[in-house]
This record gives sequence, C-alpha cells and structure tokens, in this order.
Amino acid sequence: MKTSFRHIIFLSVLLCSVFFSCEKNEENNSCTETSTRGPLFNAMRPLISTRCSGSGCHMNGESGGGHNFDADCSLVEHYDDIHSTCCVTFSMPKLPQAPLSDSEKTIISAWVNAGHSLAN
Repeated sequence: MKTSFRHIIFLSVLLCSVFFSCEKNEENNSCTETSTRGPLFNAMRPLISTRCSGSGCHMNGESGGGHNFDADCSLVEHYDDIHSTCCVTFSMPKLPQAPLSDSEKTIISAWVNAGHSLAN
C-alpha cells in the first residue's frame, strides 16, 4: 500500500513539473537586440518607426505615454499596448498623424497574432 501511495505522489509531482515547465511565459519573450528578425516583424518595424515618430511620440529618444520604441525589444515588450491603441481603441497615432489604414492595422495584428516576437 505504501508503494502505491508513493507512486501516486511521484506521478503527481512529475505531472505538475511537466505542466509548469511547458507553460508559456509571455513576460519573457527572450528578446535580445541581436535576435534574428522575421518577416512579420520586419514589416511592422518601419511602420512603427515612421508612424510613431512625431514630436513627443515614441521614437528618437521620445517617450510619449512612457513608451520609447527606438529599441526593437521595446516593441516586443509593449506589443499589447501597441495593438490595443492602434487596432482596438484607435487612439494612436495622435493628430496631426492620419489614422492607420486597414493594411497598417493588419500588419500590426498579424505580428501580434503570430506571437509578437522578433522572430515572427
């Protein structure tokens, strides 16, 4: 009986460790500035660089709203804010920038939906 109980405990611990070791950690998306860039990121990066670069915005050392997107990894870190403000609430970009076109929103959404990493 003790052996069966030990087996149950062992299997329970093993299953828990497998489950938690396979859990995706979105907070650590393993972003380094030397990571390889994928096609979706490469389509999105110039869009952010041009559309978020106005005075007081998010590029060229500016940190509008507390976010600066000069570094590629900052885009990965703030993917949810970028997606929600550009594609859900449409609060970005601010005037005098024109609103994003449907194709620009599609570029951002495709990158986010594919996993929002540099490699996508």
